Amino acid sequence: MSSTRFSERSASEYLPDDSLKDDLLKDYGPFVARTNEIFNGLRQARMMSADDVAQVIYAATTDGTAQLRYPVGDDSRGIMKALRELPDQQYVEFMRSRFS
Repeated sequence: MSSTRFSERSASEYLPDDSLKDDLLKDYGPFVARTNEIFNGLRQARMMSADDVAQVIYAATTDGTAQLRYPVGDDSRGIMKALRELPDQQYVEFMRSRFS
């Protein structure tokens, strides 16, 4: 099984807490903290392997349909379900609730 090291690379690129000392960014502190918390949880969870993603890509390119989205992983399935089933405003509220 190969690894893309996506989690490690993305963790090294997040906005560090000390950058929030700038008065212009202070209002974003709670959002950045919550976002970092969510991504830290995702990094600690079982992530999809590169092979898992490759299998979905292969299925997408060979299934003969015009399907637009192919979710990979349980976390994306919940978001995709909400996108399909909720009216726009409720979807926006759902996404905001995940980051507030």
